[in-house]
Formats: sequence, structure tokens, C-alpha cells
Amino acid sequence: MKAVLAIITYFQMLTLTASELSIQKLDQQLAASYRKQLIELIKTDEYDRFVTPHGVNSEQTFDGLITGGKQSYIATHDHQLLGFITHAYMPEVWDANLGPELATQVKQTIPHEKWDDTINVYTLHHLLIHPEHRGKSIGTQLINQVINDGKIQNISGIIIGVRRHNEVARAFYQKLGSQEMEGIPQSEDMTLNLKLNLRSAD
Repeated sequence: MKAVLAIITYFQMLTLTASELSIQKLDQQLAASYRKQLIELIKTDEYDRFVTPHGVNSEQTFDGLITGGKQSYIATHDHQLLGFITHAYMPEVWDANLGPELATQVKQTIPHEKWDDTINVYTLHHLLIHPEHRGKSIGTQLINQVINDGKIQNISGIIIGVRRHNEVARAFYQKLGSQEMEGIPQSEDMTLNLKLNLRSAD
């Protein structure tokens, strides 16, 4: 009996239920409240260290979590930041960075048959979980929030970039149903581009 209780307690520690975990859309007020914790978590990002070999500019990354067309969600428990996810909708990125008029001109150059697969998508910028809280389904709950948003917005999928050698991240996204994108050259030292097709995930 004690062994059974110990196993139950162990799995309860591994998973935070929806009622225990608070997932909120990051706005200016929340960003200010969690600024220090967010910056410290950003510093653990292996992908950012890869793309910025001279060091992660965590302040700059923090400032971009909800600007330039990007949106973020944070996962917290008792005011402790456990993780966050950042994504962007491509047309909104263009609107934010190019301005509506120029963005409209750019959109008009995209062939109709290419729009759904390459433009009507989310791009995933960050999915970071605090090292002490990994393996508790927090990442799954965060990405499910983004998936739900995408289905409401009727996007075709989510583009995800991971390091080829990062087997844990690859397994996580592939378990969700993502597949390697075709037609994009890849090598062992490059980012592996995956796409999670939302319209076939119902």
C-alpha cells in the first residue's frame, strides 16, 4: 500500500493540473511583473545560444516577447514562472514591422497556392520550461494553448525550428504530430524545420 501511495505521489509531482497551473497571455503588465524571471529563463535557451554564438541578449529577447507581431503565454504557479511560449502569425509580423501599406503589397506577391502552406501559419519562437520543472506536462499545456488559438484563427499549421541534435525537443514535437518540412535543405549542424499541421490534427 505504501508503495502504491509513493507512486501516486510521484506522478502527482510530475504533472501540474490545469487548476494548479495558471496559463495567461502575456501583456505589458504581466511582462513587467515577471521581467526578472523571464530574463533568467531566457538565458537557459540553447537555441538562442546557437543562433547568437556571442551570447544571448536576454534583455532584447525579453523586449520582443510581445512586440513585432509576436504573442506569448506564461505558465505560473504561486507567482513562480514555470515556462513560456512565444509564437507569431506571419501576416501580423509583416503588418507590425513593415506597416499595413507595404505589408499589403508584400502579401499580394504571394501566389494563392502558396499562401496556406507558407504564410497562413504560426511560427514558434520560444518554448522554454524552467529546468526544475521539466517533465511535468507544462510544455504540452502551453503548446496546446497555441494550437487552440491556431484552430480558432484557421491557420494551416505551426512552423517549428529545432536543433537537429536536440532529440528531446524533436521527440516532443513529433509526438504532437509534426513532420519535417520538405524542400528545405538540411545538414547536421542546421536547424531542423518541422510543421505541425493543425487541419489534420482534429
